[in-house]
Amino acid sequence: MNFEQSPSLRDFKNGLRQDLPTKRGLTRQQWIILVLLITVIALAALVWVRSDSNQLVRGVGSVRGMIVDDRGQPFQGEIYVLGTEIVATSDPGGFFQVNGVPAGRQYLIVTDQRIGHEFQIAVLPGEVLDVGTLRFVSTATP
Repeated sequence: MNFEQSPSLRDFKNGLRQDLPTKRGLTRQQWIILVLLITVIALAALVWVRSDSNQLVRGVGSVRGMIVDDRGQPFQGEIYVLGTEIVATSDPGGFFQVNGVPAGRQYLIVTDQRIGHEFQIAVLPGEVLDVGTLRFVSTATP
């Protein structure tokens, strides 16, 4: 309704008018704007969730490094964060990155098919901790 078509106060001296205009739905242009706004908000949320700022707010960080056996040869193993359900696998070259690790003192458990070793680390929120090369020393198994 345009300003010129809006009722005056005189039109309401005897109460509400009976011929009030009916409410219309959203126009095509308003729908397009609404869809674009929702898309922009969703994309902004997705970018934030994948950002380092999100890790900083959540109090988590990442750990990366390489695992090698006692001969210095890289191997593919599994990496666990003790006390969590976080699990990662190193690539065939021994490189790994574990994301979403809670900040603070943590223990990485590196395993091969038979045994595992633990390594103590200190994770900072929003940071990537590079632990370098972790040497997996095998011991004799009974």
